[in-house]
Amino acid sequence: RSLGRVILAEVDHPHAAPEAEEKIVHIQPSPILDAEGLAHHAFAEERLRYFVGRGKILDEISAYLNAEDSHVLAVLGEGGTGKSALMAKAAERAQGAHPKAQLVYRFIGATPGSSDGRSLLESLCKEISRCYGADESDVPLDFRDLVPEFGKRLGLATREKPLILFLDSLDQLSEHQDARHLSWLPADQPDHVALVV
Repeated sequence: RSLGRVILAEVDHPHAAPEAEEKIVHIQPSPILDAEGLAHHAFAEERLRYFVGRGKILDEISAYLNAEDSHVLAVLGEGGTGKSALMAKAAERAQGAHPKAQLVYRFIGATPGSSDGRSLLESLCKEISRCYGADESDVPLDFRDLVPEFGKRLGLATREKPLILFLDSLDQLSEHQDARHLSWLPADQPDHVALVV
């Protein structure tokens, strides 16, 4: 009865809805993003809403991006320590510091397809192709064919238009096709590619 009175009072005299807070966009989404890319953008934005700290690690990632190193940079840490938020913040900073670069990022596990090695590589190959105006219709469907194709698509990067790729939560890849063993990940990337995992 007490709750009923509160509900009826609210029906008779509703409170004004709180004004929606102004939405801040941290990472500017590329117009070439498909549904998968937009889902990862939304995931990153959610992680960035309350991000603070980690300045030293972010500076180390920035130094790697500025050095044009041909090796992969790995960020390691226990589950739940904020690595996904850190990767989102690093992507935001990379976009600001490298405006001519193409920024591609995936948070594995954020969507069902991103946890599957085949779907992940297909999605990455297609997005990289769109970044560089390449044909995405010839991206193969089989995982074994996608592995070398991924390396070829990375090779589309140029000095004028480098590629920065962030791949978060590799440990959440499924065991299917041995994707979790990361044999598809190049030990040395092509020139003008930075890969942070």
